[in-house]
Amino acid sequence: MIKGKGKTRLVVVLLLTLFYILFLLDNRWGLGLPILNSLFVLSLLIFIPQVGENKKSAFYLLASVGLSIFLAFRSFEPGRFITIVLVYLLNVLAIVRSREPDEPLTIKTLILAPILYIVRAIVQIGHSWSDLVPAINKIPASKRCPINISQLLGGALLGTILVFLFTYLFIQADPLFARYFQNILSNFKLELSTRALKRIIESIFVFGLFSTLLRPQKDSFKEFSLIKEIGKHKVSVLVATTAASLIIALFLLVQAQELFAGKDLLEKMQISLSEYTRKGFFELILVSFVSLPLVYVLVQKTEGGKKIFGELGVAYLFIFEVLLLLGSAFRRVYLYQAEFGFTQARVLGIFLSIWLLGVLLVFLARLYGKIAQEKIAGLVFLNTVLVAFIMNFANTDYLVGIVKKPNLGYKVDHAYVTRPDISNDAWLGWEDALDYYSTSCDGDGFDAISNLEFRLSTLEKNQEKGLRKIGAWVSSDNKAYEFLKKNEDKLRSLRSRLENCLQLVPSPVL
Repeated sequence: MIKGKGKTRLVVVLLLTLFYILFLLDNRWGLGLPILNSLFVLSLLIFIPQVGENKKSAFYLLASVGLSIFLAFRSFEPGRFITIVLVYLLNVLAIVRSREPDEPLTIKTLILAPILYIVRAIVQIGHSWSDLVPAINKIPASKRCPINISQLLGGALLGTILVFLFTYLFIQADPLFARYFQNILSNFKLELSTRALKRIIESIFVFGLFSTLLRPQKDSFKEFSLIKEIGKHKVSVLVATTAASLIIALFLLVQAQELFAGKDLLEKMQISLSEYTRKGFFELILVSFVSLPLVYVLVQKTEGGKKIFGELGVAYLFIFEVLLLLGSAFRRVYLYQAEFGFTQARVLGIFLSIWLLGVLLVFLARLYGKIAQEKIAGLVFLNTVLVAFIMNFANTDYLVGIVKKPNLGYKVDHAYVTRPDISNDAWLGWEDALDYYSTSCDGDGFDAISNLEFRLSTLEKNQEKGLRKIGAWVSSDNKAYEFLKKNEDKLRSLRSRLENCLQLVPSPVL
């Protein structure tokens, strides 16, 4: 039987779960998540005070709350996904770090801790259910079923989830099985859909955090033995890195003129700015990204602390070359956006470049002896959190839709700003699009108007009431809805105008 503090914890978890059901279950994650996350953090500080006493854990919780707030103001889906994942990871790390205050943050912790806490949620549900049944606890141990009830309940839940997941995958994989299973479900009036799967995944994700309040456990996450094994073969890595650095050096020499080329030089060489950027940016970013593991191994200590001849020289050279490649990639995207404006890919490319630069600087500081080896993983993670804050503050689709609109060389690409994959964060740019199509007769106006009409219908369908409306509240979504509702008649008149205008355009003579 749960007693004292344990019972209070369970009540708090049940209340948090109730808030989740009312705010977020099968709903857009807006203001509800920062509220729920703040309540969870507050509960954590009350029931596990050592979390707040540890400076690193306190920082993780503060960063978690800070990042979650952006979900109430940003609609950009890739950014929202990164934010949600980092919020969960920060909360998990706050718990883990509070139990291992003197242990360095490791790659193993970053990978395994969030997975462990989600898996443990299933087991904790089983424990909680068994604790809530007084009859089970009153039965003498000698007369109880030899099978642990909590494990049985947890296993049953896990089995149900696996059956659901596998059945869903089989339905997607084989049309014959899908038809057969749908016939079975029709008899029971059950529904197996992506929406239902989403509800289950979200629920496990959320309860994975809450379950830590029920039965706090001490977890130990030492570094991967794989890293040490790789360190034993550092000579091989050094040889491979030397070969890679020679190839990069050859590329840099051959491309010396183009590496940081300007518009005038490109015109002289008869290379279009579009070709120069598209063919170089992502390739150079990819080379920089692939180079990171090699650099990481080079900055590790060898067995016994012995240095290999030429190790530092190759490491410094390799990092310098990668920094040059990164600088060239950043230069390319800068030239392209200066000429043709921002797109999502260009802005995200800039953020990725910033993240890569931060990681390389960490490695460089390690080589220079400014940071200890065991702090590398923690600093790389800190760099990731900082870039996530920069991305949210910068507001990707606001940059695309308002600050530096994409253009086709002869006009602003208004149709791009209204595309479905551009979030409602760009709503301020739609007024210019409506003004433009009020006087122009461009065929892409139909796409722009259709996109905005589709947004309006979608936002109308997603309108919630009561607590669910609070949970789904996102500032840019509300402002976009108000703007489109206000201009609903104008959208209809623009559609009619474009239809009449384009009919008056004479057909080309064949």
